[in-house]
Amino acid sequence: MNSQVKDVGMVAVAIAMVVVAVMGFMRVDKYLLIKAIDDCGRTGQFNKSLPDENATITYPVGDVYQNCLKDKGYEIATNQ
Repeated sequence: MNSQVKDVGMVAVAIAMVVVAVMGFMRVDKYLLIKAIDDCGRTGQFNKSLPDENATITYPVGDVYQNCLKDKGYEIATNQ
């Protein structure tokens, strides 16, 4: 009986380790996506001034941004 309890405990620990590993991978993948978006957004920027509103809008150049993301292995649709 004691051996069965140990086996069940080992299986539970193994399942928990797999779940933690998968969740960690998902979190790292999300971080890499956000990092790629940020890096590519800074690669080529276009600035537009709005003097009436005392503001400047900065956004990435569309084709440079898309090519950068594609080079990093991501494909994201934009509204450009």
